[in-house]
Amino acid sequence: MSDLIFFTKVYQILRGHVSYQFIICHRTASIAFNSYIKLSDTVGVASKETVGALFQKVIPEFKEIEFGAHLHCTPANWHDKLKAAYDAGCRRFDVAVKGYGGCPMANDELVGNMATENLVNFCEENQITHGLNKSMLNYCMEQSAMVFNPVPAS
Repeated sequence: MSDLIFFTKVYQILRGHVSYQFIICHRTASIAFNSYIKLSDTVGVASKETVGALFQKVIPEFKEIEFGAHLHCTPANWHDKLKAAYDAGCRRFDVAVKGYGGCPMANDELVGNMATENLVNFCEENQITHGLNKSMLNYCMEQSAMVFNPVPAS
């Protein structure tokens, strides 16, 4: 399948069933090889229903491609979005320590990347193997506190 035909088919699925807030942001390999596509909500406006509907449509349609999620969210809605994507078959998620980062165009200052520690907690609560070294995650979280919230010199 050529890239043009592939993206035309994805566009037709997205246009008919989900809202505009999701975009295909990255394709790491050719269709002929292992393919991975991240579907993104970079301003954090997608609902859990939109997230679920998107993955329910594209995963069965394109079985040869692994779809991942790059979801921006708030402290109040990360769990619902993550659960919707996971329940729809998504098994690859972009995350950031403490959720740092985000989109300056988001209309909500609480919108940021999905926090790594939230994904780990979700996995553990649902008996999902994550393979992450938690002591290294804790170390990274401590280091991020020094970078993003430095203690002023006295």
